[in-house]
Amino acid sequence: MYDVYYSTGGGSMVYGGSDVWVNNWLREVAPKLDYPSKLLIHRRRPENIKIKYDSPIEIVWQGYDPRGFEETIKNARKIHILHGYYTPHKVIEYNKDKIESLCVHVSLDLSLKAGFDLGLKNYLHFSAVPEWEKKVVKWAKKVVWIGTDKIP
Repeated sequence: MYDVYYSTGGGSMVYGGSDVWVNNWLREVAPKLDYPSKLLIHRRRPENIKIKYDSPIEIVWQGYDPRGFEETIKNARKIHILHGYYTPHKVIEYNKDKIESLCVHVSLDLSLKAGFDLGLKNYLHFSAVPEWEKKVVKWAKKVVWIGTDKIP
């Protein structure tokens, strides 16, 4: 049995700020875990890029084996979401009863409204479903706010 720490990135592939946060978590927190654990990255890592990354826990990429990835989550004792997608994903919904903790980096409500609040005419935003965020927050036993603003 093992615990899963779920993320959309981190390790050898850094795409944005949340991936940097996950790598800091790997460096500072993961070595202190007292239960067998795996970091599951829900993303396809380009096969032609080989970057060595020294991690204190096993890193499992979804890669091109989504069924194996889903089985790894299904067989976990607990799920801790370090950074999740802002849109629905069945692997999380099917295992919602195992979600122990959720780290929230950005309030989707605040983020989606920011362009309007700032009066921006041409505003491009990432894909997000605020209702999904609200569901995952309800499923998690513990919610940790990582954002720079106060908890919405």
